[in-house]
Amino acid sequence: MKSKNILIVDDDKSILKLLGSLLEDSGYNVIKALNYEQVISILKKEQIFVILMDLQMPGIKGTALCKLIKESDNLPWIAAISGDFELFNSNEFKNSGFDDFFAKPIDLPVLLNTLEYAFSRLERLTTKLP
Repeated sequence: MKSKNILIVDDDKSILKLLGSLLEDSGYNVIKALNYEQVISILKKEQIFVILMDLQMPGIKGTALCKLIKESDNLPWIAAISGDFELFNSNEFKNSGFDDFFAKPIDLPVLLNTLEYAFSRLERLTTKLP
């Protein structure tokens, strides 16, 4: 896996800017989306391996968007980010297909370690056996 593309989905521009800058400084290729429509457009054009997605967005819940993405392409590793996980029950979260979650404010060292694990796992899944 040559490029480490991460899509950050959040309707809060300040979160997109801050998290995007931190991940870019850590060597990731970051693409940002503010809403559902931008996500769908980006996924049609770009090869995205990891998605960090806010759970509360106008127009669609993050759980519904995750399920939609996983139904069309199971490859992306998707983590939920939220300031209030109490609004979502654990079954809804698990059934939507999220691979992990991060509470806001995000612990950056934990996030970076988890992203390295996710890309390592995806590398193993996409490597063809001899």
